[in-house]
Amino acid sequence: MKNFNEYLPDLTSEIITQQTDSNLDIYRDEYGIPHIYASSDYDAFFGQGFATAQDRLWHMEYDRKRAYGKLSELLGTDGLSNDKFMGALDILSNVKSDFEHLDDDSKIMYKAYSDGVNEFLSQKDSLSIEFELINKTMEIWEPWDCLAVFKVRHIMMGVFEGKIWRNSMIEKFDLSKLRNLFSGYDEGALVIVPPEDLYKGKNVDPSQHFKIAMNHVDFLTEIDIGSNSWVVGGNLSSTGKPLMAGDPHRGLDTPSVYYQNHIRSDNFDVIGLSFPGCPGFPHFGHNEKVSWCVTHAGSDYQDLFIEKIRNQSGELESFNGKSWKKLTKTSFQTKVLNGESVTINSYKTENGNIIGFNKDKSYAISFKYSSTESPNKGFNVIRNMLNSSSAKEIENSMDDWVDPCNNFLFADVEGDYGYLNRG
Repeated sequence: MKNFNEYLPDLTSEIITQQTDSNLDIYRDEYGIPHIYASSDYDAFFGQGFATAQDRLWHMEYDRKRAYGKLSELLGTDGLSNDKFMGALDILSNVKSDFEHLDDDSKIMYKAYSDGVNEFLSQKDSLSIEFELINKTMEIWEPWDCLAVFKVRHIMMGVFEGKIWRNSMIEKFDLSKLRNLFSGYDEGALVIVPPEDLYKGKNVDPSQHFKIAMNHVDFLTEIDIGSNSWVVGGNLSSTGKPLMAGDPHRGLDTPSVYYQNHIRSDNFDVIGLSFPGCPGFPHFGHNEKVSWCVTHAGSDYQDLFIEKIRNQSGELESFNGKSWKKLTKTSFQTKVLNGESVTINSYKTENGNIIGFNKDKSYAISFKYSSTESPNKGFNVIRNMLNSSSAKEIENSMDDWVDPCNNFLFADVEGDYGYLNRG
């Protein structure tokens, strides 16, 4: 029988490393939340990577394998459906390209974080118990892996699945009935209530429309959306300062998708929620001057294309409306846990990566996604926002943000606050 305690990280001992510029302190409060104190920015991000690896190593590896289409290496055949989809997107090539196009400060941040993760791996005789149970080791953490685990957490927050689902519904049910479910918005109607105003859009009887639709749908699966956020000015608060609240309704994960931590260097002091495997605080956080939070915007930034395909002497080609073009193909192998190796192929047209063929491969669906359009410089933002000292500065830091599309709220200690649909 395994002794679980043997696989827990040592959170109290002093560790000697040649990686950091100077001494680095990681203090755990009564809730186990790490507070990382460093002099240099490099050391602060190094400490963030080290502490995250202590607490969420399996979580990080799970998301990395998921991103690269190799989840079946951890889960066996249960992971193959994920691998075929994610492998088709060729995220590894994509994030390597993104990383090369980042600015120097951002590259240093991702490199420092990765160095911290790898320092933990080098100091640990055994990995967390999950690795032991399936007899697996872990490869070093690369800087672009940070980008991959962030992307894989947001691909499904687009709308492409809804487009496929609606098309399937149209094939099975009367279109006029489905319009009661998918009526959309009046042109120009607001989807977020403006300050000091009431919604003046079209009023409908939702119960009646729902009853009509349910006559043609056997069931609706439970959903986990409904995040909310708000910010008000100091004239409405007892302190005279803005009040802001963010309430994310992410699906219930164990462990949570977010990781609470605090990092401090001579240049910034920020506490918030990170994604395990990625530095910074892209969704929720605050420093001494400004705070920020998000909800999902539900924007349409993923497109699907029906591609006409032919096999020309063993090579697949797609028709772009004028001529036939050879598909770009990449392949890799994934070793299924307790099974054989499986080859995953990725095909790309001028529109995007193919995510599915029909049976005879005469047609396919390609997937175009803003986050996988290289170069994606949005990962510079995660670094730049940490030094913001005002509402205006953090708003300006969002200029290069790409994905996901968020309702981004922010407020500062001087009383300024705002809303931005970023992405």
